[in-house]
Amino acid sequence: MRYILALFLVFTAPAAAANMTCAVTKQIHYALSNEYREAVTLRMLAHNGALVEVWRNADSKAWSVTSTNTKGITCVLAAGTMIQNVIWHLEELSNDL
Repeated sequence: MRYILALFLVFTAPAAAANMTCAVTKQIHYALSNEYREAVTLRMLAHNGALVEVWRNADSKAWSVTSTNTKGITCVLAAGTMIQNVIWHLEELSNDL
């Protein structure tokens, strides 16, 4: 039997860019790793060359989504307090389509 592992995330972007936290990548990574105890669980490369990462604290279920541009600046796009992994059976998914 095949399984599809999907990561279900619900987040909203800040109302204005001024609300985003941006800094040199090492500073953002240090804060997320050491202050919030989050680790990268998903990496994606956007069409514009940006690296988008989902960070997660396995104990508290807190999460952050970051975007790093090609110049080495990382912004926290969104953060929240609930993240859930969802696994669907391939057959169940095809029945819903």
